Order: sequence, then C-alpha cells, then structure tokens
Amino acid sequence: FLNDSSGNGYTLSQTGSTIDSYALPSSGPGSTFPRSILGQSNTNASRGNGTGSTYGSGNFEAPSGVRDAINGTSTFTLEVFINLEDSSGGTKSIMGLGGGQEDGAWAFGVASNSSGLGARSLFFQYARTGGTWGDNSLTNVNSGYEIEVGKDYYVAFSFNALDETGAGAIFYIKNLTDDTAMETITVTRSAAAATDPFDTSYDFTLGNSITAAPFKGVIDNARISDVQLDVPDLLISNIPETSSAHWLGIALMALVAARHRRKRS
Repeated sequence: FLNDSSGNGYTLSQTGSTIDSYALPSSGPGSTFPRSILGQSNTNASRGNGTGSTYGSGNFEAPSGVRDAINGTSTFTLEVFINLEDSSGGTKSIMGLGGGQEDGAWAFGVASNSSGLGARSLFFQYARTGGTWGDNSLTNVNSGYEIEVGKDYYVAFSFNALDETGAGAIFYIKNLTDDTAMETITVTRSAAAATDPFDTSYDFTLGNSITAAPFKGVIDNARISDVQLDVPDLLISNIPETSSAHWLGIALMALVAARHRRKRS
C-alpha cells in the first residue's frame, strides 16, 4: 500500500488519520482507472472518505530524498489518477512540496467551489521566494479546466520553470469516466514568474491539507519525474505498455514518489 514500486526504496510513511487501501471497483469511484500500468497489476488505490479515514496534513509523506531530488529543479512532471468525491470546503490538495507552508515550494490541486481561479479548476502554484505562503512571490498557473465531482480523471502537469511560454507549463487532462479525448492546455507566464520554485525544507506529500482542505476521494498512480515528459512518455500513453520515460517515481498499489537513478540522455 505504501511501497515505492519504482524500486528506488522511497517507501511512503503515513501520519495523521488512517488511510486504507481501496479496492478498485467495477463501478463507481476509480472504476475506470487502469488495472495494469507499466507492466504491473493495479487493483488498489487510496481513498479519503472524510470521516474515519481522510487525507490530512502529514498523510503520505515521502522520504527526504524525493524533496532533495526536486528542490529547485527547473523541470518536472506531475501525474496522478483522481476522483474528487466532494468539492465542499476549500482548495483540495492532490500533492505538494511544502505548498501552503512558510517557505513553501509548490502545490498541485483543485480549487474550491468559490475560487477566483474558477470553481474546481485544476491548478499549480509555486513560491518563488521564501516567506509566508501568499506573500512569497506566489505564482498561480491555472488550467481553467473544471474537475467534475464523482468522475475519474488522469491529470498531469509538465513544467519548465524557466520557460515563460506555453511550452513551459502544460496541463494534460483526460476524463476517464466519459472517455473523452485528452485535453492539452498550455499556460504562459510573465518573465518575472519564469524562475525556479523556492527550495523548501518540507517534504513531498500526497493528499495533504496544509492550508487547503483534505482531499476527499480516490488517488491512484501518483508519479513525479525530474524532466518534462513528452506525451508518449506519460502514464496515460503507456497503458498497459511499458514506458521509456526516466522518472522519479510511481505508486501502483496506491501512491509513490521516488527518484530514478538514470537520467535521460
């Protein structure tokens, strides 16, 4: 459930409220998630139900090696399968590296129902300097895509911090429930925003709340890479085939974060 399936030894730890392994059903949340990915069986995910088990601050922390691998990194790709079962309350954090904390780095999540970014918009935000979150040269990268409650999605964000053009910030979103074509959304930023995220002492976490609300729903197959992946190397492009991507990690039974020891040439 917490093991790093990449073989790099970055097994996750869990604190706070208990999160149980969730068997992927034949219908309902997570039913359209892949059952085989990167050559391995995928039958379980992780589900925060908002009562006895809920994603909260500190849940699913990765070892500091993951933080060290991507702290101040100019390029990376975030990928995950999600089903948001409740959008009430504040922003829902999918994953982050100190996002929302003092001297935080970045956060990837779904905006609240009343957010200025747009209700339930998938977004990425990062701090460019130290200091209190929100006053640390915070940059919002907004996809403008509304995540519908109760539907399965594959979502990804490919990032080159130093490229202010649309090629530097790309969202990939596929509605698995409706089996629609994958959306590719590019976002330009100002020259001032084209800088690396701030180095943070906080570790990589999944489903945590921090200043956002706990994620309520299913999270599966989380992967973080230290390169901008091209479309053929994305998880969604490699089901059930194996991928040639060089990556930091993947969680198959539930969630993962790890660093691959080889670099793309």
